[in-house]
Amino acid sequence: TKFKIAGYQLHQRLALLFSAVCLMPSLIISTFSIITLNTALDGWFNNKISTAVSQSVEVANKYLTEHKNTMKGKILDFANQLNVNAIKFSSNKEKINDFLNFYVKKNNLTDAVLIDSSRNVLAHSKYSFEINYYDLSDKFYNIAGNGKIALINDKDTNKLKAFMKLNQFVDAYLLVSRFVDEKVLSAI
Repeated sequence: TKFKIAGYQLHQRLALLFSAVCLMPSLIISTFSIITLNTALDGWFNNKISTAVSQSVEVANKYLTEHKNTMKGKILDFANQLNVNAIKFSSNKEKINDFLNFYVKKNNLTDAVLIDSSRNVLAHSKYSFEINYYDLSDKFYNIAGNGKIALINDKDTNKLKAFMKLNQFVDAYLLVSRFVDEKVLSAI
């Protein structure tokens, strides 16, 4: 029985040693994985990164707000110049088209269009690619009809559009647009 006990103890020791040898690499790999994953997740949700992301959204909003304010100023100046020269322009479509081209180029706009309440194009700048304006909502006509500026944020074309009624024309609305960075629009 002494040999059986000695053999039994040897067997137990070998089993423990074998288990320890097998478990050691798994424990090392598990520990390393946990530390690596924890470090990576801490990096993703770090306060600095969270702050940077929230501030980038804030910057994008401010950028768009600045563009809207600029567009309001541009369309007010543009409408004022058109209204002052309404009599001169009303009889000559070529003159008004030339003026629209000049103003668009001078003020870094994409395009400018004069349309009536039936959505007919009265005059347009050189690079006005839209053929009709039937998709303009009546809401914008109502806003412009009340003497306000309607701002349209068009994500399909990456343009910011401004729309207002021209007071010195019988039935005319001015629509101007400017490209806005696609990344800014998608960040908002």
